[in-house]
Amino acid sequence: MIPIAAIFGLVVYFEWLYLQRNNRKRRTKWLVIAVACFLTLCIEVIYLFDEKLSLGILIDSIFSPIQKLLFA
Repeated sequence: MIPIAAIFGLVVYFEWLYLQRNNRKRRTKWLVIAVACFLTLCIEVIYLFDEKLSLGILIDSIFSPIQKLLFA
């Protein structure tokens, strides 16, 4: 998780430098930083719950009761 946060930190830092150098509006800066923070949070959550948030488990939880009703 630390390497993921470090990589996103570098990306945000370079984005900030770009925005400062090109005199972007304050609203644009906040929007870029907010999106970067949101994406960082999403990546960290996906990393933490990688095993628990599986598509196979989701499909099984939806169709397993239906299969039991049909073939029981």
